[in-house]
Parts: sequence; structure tokens; C-alpha cells
Amino acid sequence: MLPRAAALFWLWPEGLIRLYLDPANPASADVLAAAVPLLLVAAVFQIADALQAVGAGVLRGMKDTRVPMVIALISYWLVGMPIAYVLAFPLGLAAPGIWWGLASGLAAAAVLMNWRYVRRE
Repeated sequence: MLPRAAALFWLWPEGLIRLYLDPANPASADVLAAAVPLLLVAAVFQIADALQAVGAGVLRGMKDTRVPMVIALISYWLVGMPIAYVLAFPLGLAAPGIWWGLASGLAAAAVLMNWRYVRRE
């Protein structure tokens, strides 16, 4: 089941952001334009984070901590950070590119940690 907050972020980003903006402020439109792509990434980020947290927690409960640490290192530094850099700077996506990279690292960690659990069981 899709987490409710992630679904809300994905389906109604403008409405959520407008709750925190002053409609009389002329800069509100610029803030909205910058924030909507970030909220869409946050929806994906929440799902990936939940999956990696479950995988890490299950492995921790099985007293398996060394391999998950290596998985996290690889996922965040060798997958997430390079993707964040390439998306943000060479491809020009700026802040959403950084967050897509971080979400990619979380997704890699989620897949690898849950795969590790399935292999151990």
C-alpha cells in the first residue's frame, strides 16, 4: 500500500505548498514553481526510505550489521552521490537533481538490503 503522505505529495503538491504560502506575496509563484518538483521527489523518497528502513531494521534484528553498513556506503556514496551530481550540475536539474540522486541511493539501499534479507532467509 502506498503511504498516504507520499500519495498526497504526488497527487496534490500545489495544494500542500499553497497552505504555507502567502497568496499576496508576489514571490509565492516562484516558490511554488521551485517546490512542486521537490515535493514530487519527496513522495518517491518516502517510499524508498521506508523500504530501506525496513530492510535495515530486519537485518539489524538478525544481528547482521556489517554487510548492511557496506550496502549503505555503496548505495549512498557510489550510487546516490554520483547520480545527484550528474543530475544537478551537468544535466542542470539543480535541487530536484540532487534529491533524485539521494532517492536513487535510498532505492539502491532498499533493494540491496531486502535482497540480503531474502538470501539469508
